[in-house]
Amino acid sequence: MSITRLTHLRVVASATIVALAFVAACSDEDSPVSPERSKKTVTIAGGTGSGRITSNDGKIDCRIANGAATGPKCSAAFDSGAVVTFTAVPEADQEFSAWDGECSGSATCQLVITRDVAASAKFAPTERTLALELSSPNTDDGGLIIELSGPNILSVTVVAGLEAVEQRTTQGANSTITLLLRGNIGAGTIGQMSVRGVSSGAPYDVRVLQAAASASGGYAQRSDLSAYRVTVRR
Repeated sequence: MSITRLTHLRVVASATIVALAFVAACSDEDSPVSPERSKKTVTIAGGTGSGRITSNDGKIDCRIANGAATGPKCSAAFDSGAVVTFTAVPEADQEFSAWDGECSGSATCQLVITRDVAASAKFAPTERTLALELSSPNTDDGGLIIELSGPNILSVTVVAGLEAVEQRTTQGANSTITLLLRGNIGAGTIGQMSVRGVSSGAPYDVRVLQAAASASGGYAQRSDLSAYRVTVRR
């Protein structure tokens, strides 16, 4: 092979190597680079009652004790755009009533995390006792008929020394209870009402329908009930 021919081949080979190197460099420069996703913080900000909040990926596992977030994992960073499901589980003597903050409703909470957010949960005792207190203008009543109405009334009991006959009607979660009380009835606590904890803050209506004197007064029916009142004490 002639020297001229060999030199030509070397030039072509060198040019090819340079071209390939240029293409490779350009390919590296033009390759798209996936941007790092930003992080957003989710914080469990306590609530009421006692229970536990967890996320489906395990990053959140937060115990709520008497309304305070106590850990171990009550805050975590998530990729922006992440879809996370949160679940609230009450303690043994509690029930979950509702979410607050970024979450709402009373089922599991699913969020698309696009900013820093905070959520909390409301737990309540499964049962709570409310006192029934009577205001009366007389000290010698022997009979009283009262009517109680409101949500999730579990039971009504009276104090020692009184007898009660109960009649109840229920529609959905709401009950109306008519109580006939007999005995030495005076002002003060006459009984107590047990309700579901989630309803303990609800309004309860109590009306005095009839009042009568004691046996010594011949069980005479009181004509004026305007000063009789039964109050629900929490």
